[in-house]
Amino acid sequence: MGFDKFVLVGHSYGGFIALDFALRYPNRLSGLVLSCTAADLASFVLRNPLGGTAAEQTALSRLFAGPAENGTDQAFRTNWIGAVPLYYKNVTPPAGVLADVDGRTIYSAAAFNRGNELLGGYDFVPQLASIGVPTAVHYGTGDIWRFGDIEKIAKNIPGAALKYFPNSGHWPFQEEQAAFLGYMRGFLVEHGLALTCTPTSRREHRR
Repeated sequence: MGFDKFVLVGHSYGGFIALDFALRYPNRLSGLVLSCTAADLASFVLRNPLGGTAAEQTALSRLFAGPAENGTDQAFRTNWIGAVPLYYKNVTPPAGVLADVDGRTIYSAAAFNRGNELLGGYDFVPQLASIGVPTAVHYGTGDIWRFGDIEKIAKNIPGAALKYFPNSGHWPFQEEQAAFLGYMRGFLVEHGLALTCTPTSRREHRR
């Protein structure tokens, strides 16, 4: 795409991938944003109490039970749709969001199961101190996933900023969209990473 350096944003499992990229290719990044994610799975636990309905809790158990419960793409979709309200604070997704996301999602049980397999031994904590680009870390206070010490990433990446979105679960960019975008713009401006666009071009340039 013609960008030598860029700000990489990773959410949830995407955060695992973003950390992997940041550690493999540090010279490619001008900034890093890690949203609702972790650097290891050692203290990976669900919030307690979990909340929601018995049916939603059952769907969540099936979702992470493994290949037997997610053997087909339709089974995976059914389990995900049943469990996803738990990912929102107070189990109350914004109106229309679930149907919109479902309509734009390609469900692959094989990819989901393989993704979970790849997390065996996942632990980047010892390497976090080597990340030298401006880094923002944030979480929703009502997130379904609790990573034990959820400040671990921010504590170990030099100079990283930590923020909590008080009215969000796992999706602050959906649940508090205006606050999320404002925070992201502020992070970019603070570190001289603001984007500009010329009237004659759609390409965005890092200042």
